[in-house]
Amino acid sequence: MEFKRDCQRLVDRWNKPPLRPGDRSVGPQSGQEFMGRPLCSSVVYPTTGPRVKRDARRSFVGVERVVGNGERHQLGSCSLRRDGDAGSGPREISPPGFGLVLISRGCFAATMSEWPAFYVWCSTKEGPMNRRSFLAAAGAAAVAAAPAARATREPQASSRRARFRTGLVAYSYRQALQAKTMTYEDLIRIAVETDTDGIDMTVYWMPGTSDDYVLPLRRLAYKNRVEIYSLGTRVRLAQPTADLREAQIVELRKWMDVAQRIGATHIRVFGGSKPEGATLEQAIGFAAETLKRGAEYAGARGIILGVEDDGGITDFAKETIEIVKRADSPWAGMNLDIGNFRPPKVYEQIEMSIPYAVSTHVKTTVALDDGGGRAPCDWDRVFAMFSNHGFRGYMGLEYEAAEDPAVAVPRHLRRLKELALKYSA
Repeated sequence: MEFKRDCQRLVDRWNKPPLRPGDRSVGPQSGQEFMGRPLCSSVVYPTTGPRVKRDARRSFVGVERVVGNGERHQLGSCSLRRDGDAGSGPREISPPGFGLVLISRGCFAATMSEWPAFYVWCSTKEGPMNRRSFLAAAGAAAVAAAPAARATREPQASSRRARFRTGLVAYSYRQALQAKTMTYEDLIRIAVETDTDGIDMTVYWMPGTSDDYVLPLRRLAYKNRVEIYSLGTRVRLAQPTADLREAQIVELRKWMDVAQRIGATHIRVFGGSKPEGATLEQAIGFAAETLKRGAEYAGARGIILGVEDDGGITDFAKETIEIVKRADSPWAGMNLDIGNFRPPKVYEQIEMSIPYAVSTHVKTTVALDDGGGRAPCDWDRVFAMFSNHGFRGYMGLEYEAAEDPAVAVPRHLRRLKELALKYSA
């Protein structure tokens, strides 16, 4: 009964409110206790009854959804992946009907041993877990996990398996969309014909934002299994006054509403130019403040904001990353455009930006380090870098070269697909 009360206490303390998609932490913080012993990492609890069973299932789904969206979710000393693999630890060792839901270095100190890593199991199908099945599962997991504990304590970027999706950025067909010789519905057709996974919908030429237009477009994309994963807006963050920053937030909220109705989970924004009379440091502060406010609103709606490196104060990786870091939100990152960085050391700037990337624009050319023009982008090199960092997300083609997009874009999309398959684990 003491064990059951302790488990119930865990549930009451740490599952109110239940996890929501996008939550980044689960369970207690370092220094809290379980069964009279301090915990040194986060924890998800075992189940003890029907009500707890429902809560645990909801929590596990919440964690799984975060990971499925491509984010690393740290639980203690390992990283929980969508397929149930905890870092480089053991696989497929759960008893029937149970799922892996806890990783903690201190949880079982009072009941099992002094192992450095432990796994707790949560009933999802076969009813509540009793003390015997709980300890048996935990014991097997602890023994299996011990050899890998040191390796998974501080996972490196290269230990995370890459997972790429291919995208078509609507801006690739900007002339045709502006001239109305092409529609956004045509983009879905092109995605199907080229086996492209999704569309980054640059919104500049959308004929409307009412339900009469947006919902049929969403339905068409769904019926063709094409994801409208992003909206590209003209929002510019670096505004020198509170009123101007508020105006950008209002504009951003409008497009968040559209994103929710069309099914997009990412919105692209720009840093903007350095305001007249402001220093670069001040402009970065303006941009970070606007991004932080926007991310608070976006996070409540399950939308991620990506700041694109696109001129102005985001000419270089260092300043773009600084904006994201100052905003300090799990709902904000970089919309990394590999072709927009100013020289020198363009490829180095790409690589240093990858850990902050939430979406990517792939260009066919990059700036030469000597500033003497542009050269074809080494896509193999770029994909290898993203793969080494364990990137999971969209690589969207944004075509801006001289060749007719009607000819060039499908060809480049097929090449993009080849590389996505080649470099995905």
